[in-house]
Amino acid sequence: MGTCDVSRPTGATHWIGLTGTKTDGLLLMHKNFQEKHIKDITEYFQSRGEVI
Repeated sequence: MGTCDVSRPTGATHWIGLTGTKTDGLLLMHKNFQEKHIKDITEYFQSRGEVI
């Protein structure tokens, strides 16, 4: 239970919510994402431009 105030306190314009039945599922999802998509992730962060 909680709140999410978009654009507060630091001006965020995007957010994501993740859920699962166990912590292991979220950790495995993160691990698989990094292992299977590392080239795409690296390219994104190198070419996305300035982040304010």
